[in-house]
Amino acid sequence: MGTDSATAFVGIDVSKDALDTCLLADGQVKAAPYANDPKGHAALAAWAGRHAGPPACTSAWKRAGKTDRADARLIAEYAARERPAAWQPPPPAVRELQALVRRVDDLVEMAAREKGRLASLALNTPARRSITPTVRLLGQEAARVRAAADAVVAAAAARAADRDLLESIPGVGRPTATTVLAERPAVDRLPAAPAAAAYGGRAPKAFRSGTSVKRRTRLSKAGNARLRKTLFVPTQTAVRFNPILRRFFAARTDPTRDGGPKAKMQAIGACMRKLVMIRYGVLKSRTPFDPNRGSRIAT
Repeated sequence: MGTDSATAFVGIDVSKDALDTCLLADGQVKAAPYANDPKGHAALAAWAGRHAGPPACTSAWKRAGKTDRADARLIAEYAARERPAAWQPPPPAVRELQALVRRVDDLVEMAAREKGRLASLALNTPARRSITPTVRLLGQEAARVRAAADAVVAAAAARAADRDLLESIPGVGRPTATTVLAERPAVDRLPAAPAAAAYGGRAPKAFRSGTSVKRRTRLSKAGNARLRKTLFVPTQTAVRFNPILRRFFAARTDPTRDGGPKAKMQAIGACMRKLVMIRYGVLKSRTPFDPNRGSRIAT
């Protein structure tokens, strides 16, 4: 059953130990808590399955008077009002790749924190001797897990072809391409390049109220934070070596630009959005990066 024809909606607020749920059906509201463990998941699935259709994902709201039970009802009300598209879990191979990519990120972050401790003036020699091999070990483990992720991609011809397409884009290297394959939804789930940008948290966000309040348009931070994280460094490279983004960046920082030049970081933010759209374009068209064809996406 799709959400367009659904008549019952369940909101679930997730915490470490509990799942607070709210069911809206036939004008009635029913709430029930479940344990956040396999037994609780099975009980919740059976309860929800008798009433509601496929799951859909929502974003969070900031509001006063927050409680988990109230949030569950808010989510159910959102689903009833907005009818979001039914969520589809990624295939097992994608979940495996996602777990490996995220583990690499964790290991790299731990190594960076350990390296930062080396700068502490309070660090004595024995402590320093502990940190150095720890950093080395974390780097070795990150390389091992990264190789496992590469093997998962190579095991399927379609995924390997997608990675080759992504790596054809100047500025997109192997780590970035692998993360995109792990974190993005299937291309056929995204109707157009702007939708891909929104999923990666690179959609423009305007703020206007009446005729007197008009703030500067910014890029939204909604969407997949891990995809957003893969954009900054590759974009810094792309504005130097990718002909489309080099021209795009230069046009926005040109002192003679109508309305004045954009600040460097504003221009980088716009280029990040364009890079997402170019990545979508090569996957959708099934053709490697072409600066002439891609220019139509990035203008």
